[in-house]
Amino acid sequence: MNRKVNIIEHEGFVGQGLYPWDSLDKGLIIKYFYDFDVDAVFVCLDELECTDISTESVFFTGSFQNSCLKKILEDKAYFIESQGATIIPRYELLLAHENKGFQSLMKKRLGCDDLNEQYLSSDAASFDKNTVYKESAGAGSHGVFISKDSKGFYKKKQKVELMNSQLNRLIKSSKLWIKQNLLNGWRFNTSMAKYAYNSTPLVLQDFVPDLECDYKVLIFGELFFVLKRGVKKGDFRASGSSLFEAVSECPFEILDKSKNFFTSLNTPYASLDIVISKGKAFVIEFQCAHFGPYTYQTAQVVYKECEGGWKTLPWVSRPLEWIYAKSVCDFL
Repeated sequence: MNRKVNIIEHEGFVGQGLYPWDSLDKGLIIKYFYDFDVDAVFVCLDELECTDISTESVFFTGSFQNSCLKKILEDKAYFIESQGATIIPRYELLLAHENKGFQSLMKKRLGCDDLNEQYLSSDAASFDKNTVYKESAGAGSHGVFISKDSKGFYKKKQKVELMNSQLNRLIKSSKLWIKQNLLNGWRFNTSMAKYAYNSTPLVLQDFVPDLECDYKVLIFGELFFVLKRGVKKGDFRASGSSLFEAVSECPFEILDKSKNFFTSLNTPYASLDIVISKGKAFVIEFQCAHFGPYTYQTAQVVYKECEGGWKTLPWVSRPLEWIYAKSVCDFL
């Protein structure tokens, strides 16, 4: 047993299980790495920079929805890669976790910018009925909206800005508003007001009309698991609709797009949100760390590319720890 993987944990947590706050079973994941002939040990996030790191070192991690821990992990992932070591997923893919803006830039770099996207601050965004507006931070349908008119657009945009305001910036903005509107401009500074304006990062993406569903595709190495997600009446978003269907037949356009994009990511596993319109598939969002495993855990079939095309094979569920260990070991 020559190979070794360092599993990054924080206070016993290795993300993620079914829910973001659920840890993988530490005993099971160690066991499955061992079954695949890889020695695995846990290393503490807080002490990561004190660990012996060489060009032969391999680290495996999830991520966090706690913004403080997420930032610490990303900074230390950069440090690990700067020492010539390997971290799975790699640094830039950790940056893409729940960061739609960074995902947009990565898709452009990878040549997968089929839909027009723009990453900017909310104060620079203007109304367009053919555009989907997405708060950069987070995953799912939170902070995602379209508008039929400019009045509705500005109302929704201000709501996103307010929900994402940091307390200190909100206090500064409030003080400036009081000076300008209630104190007749006393000690009001236009440049300062513009600097303190409570904007938030947004991604503007082409709106794909008349969609009835999207597809959540979880990929672990050569195994593809697919969940069809319906769109609720009166909405345009499939994420969070709870209208889920584990499909036994998936359009080949979805599988082909998934395979091509996954290959370009160069990672052992990924979660993709894909839509199909007029026979063409589009990657809407992706994650390579700390994504929900529901699609995998409820799958009854698995899709696998074989000579001559895609095959649908029966699937008997295995623990989440098994598929992560297998994917990482196959990737190394």
